[in-house]
Amino acid sequence: MKKILFFFVFVNLFMSCSSDSEEELNLPPSKFEIAVSGVTDTTAELNWEEAIDPEKSIVYYQVSLNEKVLESELSVTSLSLVDLEEKTKYTVKITATDKEGESTVSSMTFTTVLNGEPSGFTVEVSEIKETSAQLNWGASKDPEGKAVIYSVTLNGEMVAENLKETSLSLSDLTNKTEYKVVIIATDVDSKSTKSEKTFTTLETNLAPNKFEVTIGDITNNSAKVLWTESIDPNGDVVTYDVYLNESVVASGLETLNYVLEGLESTTSYVVKVVSKDLKLTTEVEKTFETTSNPPAGFNIEIDNISDSGALVNWDDAVDPDGDNVFYDLYINGEEIATGWTNSIYGLTSLTPNTEYVVKVVARDTSGAATINTVTFKTKPVDGSFTVLNVDIYKDQYVGYLVVLKLTDSFVVSSVTIDNTTFDGFFAAAPDVLNFGITEEQYNEFLTSAENKGSLKYSSGGKELDYEFTYNVK
Repeated sequence: MKKILFFFVFVNLFMSCSSDSEEELNLPPSKFEIAVSGVTDTTAELNWEEAIDPEKSIVYYQVSLNEKVLESELSVTSLSLVDLEEKTKYTVKITATDKEGESTVSSMTFTTVLNGEPSGFTVEVSEIKETSAQLNWGASKDPEGKAVIYSVTLNGEMVAENLKETSLSLSDLTNKTEYKVVIIATDVDSKSTKSEKTFTTLETNLAPNKFEVTIGDITNNSAKVLWTESIDPNGDVVTYDVYLNESVVASGLETLNYVLEGLESTTSYVVKVVSKDLKLTTEVEKTFETTSNPPAGFNIEIDNISDSGALVNWDDAVDPDGDNVFYDLYINGEEIATGWTNSIYGLTSLTPNTEYVVKVVARDTSGAATINTVTFKTKPVDGSFTVLNVDIYKDQYVGYLVVLKLTDSFVVSSVTIDNTTFDGFFAAAPDVLNFGITEEQYNEFLTSAENKGSLKYSSGGKELDYEFTYNVK
């Protein structure tokens, strides 16, 4: 029995001694190396060797950066470091610990890089036109390999931003204008590099401005083309070509008018005036029609010239087209009759001893006209004006008439009979003046007790009165 008890005591003592020996022999994980890679201004990659525990226990890792614990109980052997400061020295300490609390420490230092600006680049401007251009630039590289975007300003105005491509088409530009292009390359950390380029758009060669064309002095065989000046926006010299029914009749004109001659009467024509600079042209068309052939020429004579009047006689102006002919009369440039159909006209109330120019215009219904003029001089005053007799009667053809026979019918301006004044009369001849009256006036004059009248006439530049008696038949 004593022997059995001794055996159990011995076994217990042996096992107790064996357990104490194992606790004393527990070793920490093996040493390991740390590697830092991919260091940028804000990041880095940590990798380390696996720490092997001699007792094959599981090993966990604690990572500290500048004494600040970032991770603990890691079972992996890598870690990405982020949010670092640029150009800063860091100390990495990694502690490998087994489950018994035995640990091994490894450390190392590294320094983040400076966050550099994107690299410089060149800008090229091509395909420059009046209102457009093409921008191309080289790619800007970020030292840290980060993405780069571009913004473009034109004369200080932003025209594009957040571009990834390295080209841009510019449009809606102004011709003949200098532009300054600034392209800014920016990385994700707002670090930037800029490049500039200046260019000038081409001058737009614009056509000469519009202008107006008019046709004047149209006759049966000619017309005058007139136009306003056509200004060239680019300041180029402008000349003019004239076309008649699509055939050029004048070229390189610097004047603003041209006379067309040798035309056909009563014919429609199309005139085109072309203003042109060195390259471009502007055209304006105008249609007109020549007049019919004018009345034939005619002679003018001045008869019965007195100190205050004269009688104008002219030949009938025959129209070759058979149109009716009317006459307009002018004395010293002032129109005194229009649409006259007779070829005789009495001039009255003239100034003695004065020169006058008489113009007679013979025109047909189409407006074609023939003109002739004559000059004469009135006589000096001789004071011999006399009324020979005045008759009032009824004519079977024209009605009731007053006929005055006198020495000069052209000097009379008005006639008054029994307080009724007449001034719309006709000098039928140098010595005869007549005018119509109503039947009522005739009866009044017939029953008049005195049969007296008066007239006003001009002599020596003065208006004089002359009294007379009349006969009623």
